[in-house]
Amino acid sequence: MEGERKRLYVCCPGCSRRLCTAKENSDLEIECPKCGKVIKILVSSERKVITEIVKEQQKN
Repeated sequence: MEGERKRLYVCCPGCSRRLCTAKENSDLEIECPKCGKVIKILVSSERKVITEIVKEQQKN
């Protein structure tokens, strides 16, 4: 559709697994199913993706 912007892919900064797609002005938190890290994801109105590891799972 004309005028509609595509979604952006978001990857885990720890293991590089693709986590989700997101639109502009998104703010979410997701757990990576591969490495278990909790990731905070921010997508600005300028389509800049910022990922931050909030919590790391300890391996047994």
